[in-house]
Amino acid sequence: MKAPLLEKFSIAIWGSLSNESHKSAIKIFAPNLTDFSYEGDLEQHVILLNSSIRSVYVVVVIDEDNKDRMENVGFKVHNLLAQIREVEQLKLLFYKVLMHARDSFTHPPAFGRLTCLQLNEVTGEALLNILHNSPILNTLVLQNGVSESNKDVLASAPVPQCFLSSLKVFQFKEFNVHELELLLVKFVMANAAMLEQMTICSAFWLRYSDIDMEKVKEQILSFPKCSNFVMIQCSNVNSY
Repeated sequence: MKAPLLEKFSIAIWGSLSNESHKSAIKIFAPNLTDFSYEGDLEQHVILLNSSIRSVYVVVVIDEDNKDRMENVGFKVHNLLAQIREVEQLKLLFYKVLMHARDSFTHPPAFGRLTCLQLNEVTGEALLNILHNSPILNTLVLQNGVSESNKDVLASAPVPQCFLSSLKVFQFKEFNVHELELLLVKFVMANAAMLEQMTICSAFWLRYSDIDMEKVKEQILSFPKCSNFVMIQCSNVNSY
């Protein structure tokens, strides 16, 4: 597709619905494209030619019933991200992607312009890799907590550059009070020197658990803070 004047483009395509579509590629030539939205299963390769995209919204859902087509998911994810490395605002909604392509963020591209990042499916290792490659990140939003992974990863992890110079807003939604999630919160508070706002929203299921969220809040508020002017807000499950 050639559209030299196109500025915004949105596509929703599910290749798994066809037996042949996964063999094709979607090529978009739009040098003035600034806003790009994709929703699908990445059965087709998406090729963005000569674009200057600044805002990207991506939804990827994996078809677990088709084992043959899941082999190259990690490659396709990395290929898509590599084409939008100049993005400033990035929202990635992955569903079951990391279950079958845990290497998708092992070597993420460098997002030198990225200031706002939203993720809904991420491991601790993947998150750190992305943060290290996003030196001027200002806002980080985790929409669905953090998947269980190696809890030692935060203990020896070097501090991302954005923590030292630019990260001001951290939103942690669907907080499940897992040990890894508490360690992540502690890591952010201890190292984000410019942090101004931290918001932690408890997962809905905690309303029906016997976890004392007031004690959890006290624990979080007791963590050492690198920033002297950070505002910390912990939502109560009873407020839903």
